[in-house]
Amino acid sequence: MSARNVPGVSVATVEDGALAWADAYGVRAVDGEPTTVDTVFEAASISKPVFAWWVLGLCERGVLDLDAPLSRYTTDRVVLDHGADVITARMVLSHTSALSWEFTGRGDEGRLSLSGTPGAVFRYSNAGFECLRALVRQLTGQPTRDELHRFMSELAMTRSSYAWDASFEDDYASPHDLEGNVCEKEKSGRLKYVSAELHSTAPDLAAFLCELVRPDQPPTHAEALKPHVDVHQGFLKGAPGPGAHWGLGIGVWLVDGRTTVWHWGENPGFQSILIAWPDERRGIVVLTNSDHGHWVSRAAVQAFAGLDHPAFRWIEN
Repeated sequence: MSARNVPGVSVATVEDGALAWADAYGVRAVDGEPTTVDTVFEAASISKPVFAWWVLGLCERGVLDLDAPLSRYTTDRVVLDHGADVITARMVLSHTSALSWEFTGRGDEGRLSLSGTPGAVFRYSNAGFECLRALVRQLTGQPTRDELHRFMSELAMTRSSYAWDASFEDDYASPHDLEGNVCEKEKSGRLKYVSAELHSTAPDLAAFLCELVRPDQPPTHAEALKPHVDVHQGFLKGAPGPGAHWGLGIGVWLVDGRTTVWHWGENPGFQSILIAWPDERRGIVVLTNSDHGHWVSRAAVQAFAGLDHPAFRWIEN
């Protein structure tokens, strides 16, 4: 942590499908209060597998068909005008929707576009998740943030929220840059991007991991943990190595004969990792408040799993 200017880290592990251990190190902000296991971090793109798991529950209940064109369910012209006649929820969750943001200038939040043929190749897509969020908002008739909070409460994720929550004021991590300088923490209570705005703790995300590694998964959720697309073709960051695939909302990687499911997170000033071995019912979560956090996460995962996981070579690219 000292060598890489990482002020704070929170870690939790799962063994035999239950929380086994959690601890925290360092400080929430430079020259600030100590980090605790209750310290809330930005989980960044770990938002995606949690959101995906909730959507798969809607599919399990028949609210949404995983393989039906999105046009069956939505009147949103933004979605309809960009391939909703062929794009499905399965494509969105496996990052094969080809939906992307096209940026036209400084300060532009982007407009939706297609970067290729839907269903053809893996292209990591925040835009696809935002379109799916708009669709399920229409299906449920309820604010997505409220629905996700109910879902997380069922998993005993009691200190988690999509977007900022005032209850976090007592114990939250501030972001830090590569030099270890504290940066301003955004505290907007409005959920703007479901793909990146989950705030959570290591024990809460370990509770989600416990759900991921349950041996008695419903059929739709079990489908999520299977390889759906090889990420080499259409990969944007460089070849990640053999065995790398994507499931539904989460990466699926065969490493040394062991199936791994995983996702990383990166927001300015925060880096995180979530990795699990479903067949072994074990996993680890590492949250950091630093743009150098993956250096610490990599060491923690290596100590826990006994291997230098290739996911970190992907992240570094």
